[in-house]
Amino acid sequence: MNSREHYQLIVDPVSGAAGDMWLGALVDLGVPWEELQQTISSLNVDGYTLQKEPIISKGIQATHVKVILDDRPQPHRHLHHVVKIIESSNLDEAVKSKAIKVFTRLAESEAKIHGCAIEKVHFHEVGAVDAIIDIVGTCWGLQYLGIEEIHVLPLPLGTGTVHCAHGEMPVPAPATADLVRDFPVYLGGGHGELVTPTGAALCTTLGKPIDSKQSLEAFRIQKIGHGAGSRPAQERPNVLRLLLAERNEVVGTGTELLDQDRVDVLETTIDDMNPQWIAPLMDKLFEAGALDVQVSSVMMKKGRLGQHLTVLCTPERRTALMETLFTHSTTLGVRCRREQRFCLSRDWVTVPTQYGDIRIKRGKIGEQIVNVQPEYEECLAAAKQYDCSLKEVYQHALAEYQVCLKATE
Repeated sequence: MNSREHYQLIVDPVSGAAGDMWLGALVDLGVPWEELQQTISSLNVDGYTLQKEPIISKGIQATHVKVILDDRPQPHRHLHHVVKIIESSNLDEAVKSKAIKVFTRLAESEAKIHGCAIEKVHFHEVGAVDAIIDIVGTCWGLQYLGIEEIHVLPLPLGTGTVHCAHGEMPVPAPATADLVRDFPVYLGGGHGELVTPTGAALCTTLGKPIDSKQSLEAFRIQKIGHGAGSRPAQERPNVLRLLLAERNEVVGTGTELLDQDRVDVLETTIDDMNPQWIAPLMDKLFEAGALDVQVSSVMMKKGRLGQHLTVLCTPERRTALMETLFTHSTTLGVRCRREQRFCLSRDWVTVPTQYGDIRIKRGKIGEQIVNVQPEYEECLAAAKQYDCSLKEVYQHALAEYQVCLKATE
């Protein structure tokens, strides 16, 4: 039996997540230390020494990466300073893009909390050299390992308070609390701050959430990396665990040639809403990020006619879409489940017709084209412009597509 391997990373925040824990875990997974140091040295920052050391935390061997700062004071940087440092380096463009995205999310959270424009945000600790190294080093390490997907288990936020630039703050710190919205989290796991803003930004910007009630497709663990934090261990080992995994897809079933993802299915059934409100509700759902919306008539209790709504969405849009359903309908409850979805891969070609250029959407299994459909909106616009039937435009576009297809054979 042959298999096709797909690399992914499972992030297990045993005792939270911080920038140094991410970097240490990646080095523990096999990111070469010398190459990492060379990569970091391409950044236009100084005043630090990068050091790694083995740590035993509650019996588990882990790697701790420390950024030791010189005595000289480090400046409070704004987002544009950090972006300039990253963009002027010799890093791969994909690494630059990911690192800038992480810092931008941090700046957005700080701006929201402090009620100021993003350009005015002082990063404080986050803008220090150690955070720049942690974030850039992590993004580079992920690319080095060939990680294509990152899945993050629930984050333990800790309890109590934490001291930061603005004084004593409750755990989670305001920036962390904002960054982990819509991610599975829980209070506890130990006393103090377990998830730092840098750790939260890396987890939530680069990864997708998975809670304890979900399961991933079958995978094989290839390597395990433990990154140690700087705090003493409490009830648990003070480590971030990264599982480097390969997903098996059996060749011969056809599913390995299909695109796969996971979607949330939201459902509600309503019998007390004006049917005229259905159309604007659907518009609102699409505006909120729905992938698809279906409405069907059903017979409910006491012989009442009702409407059954089904909304398809990515897991990240679930909360926003549930809020839309509650706000713009009369429902009192929404059911939700997560499902695996198989899709045809798709591409577009444009064909010339007597009604103008029309795009054709093609569905494929591997390289085999199994479905061809003219773009509805373009056909509708052409039918109105030339005062003909939509069916006529569709048929003509398909005929021209066949002509173009034969010409390329």
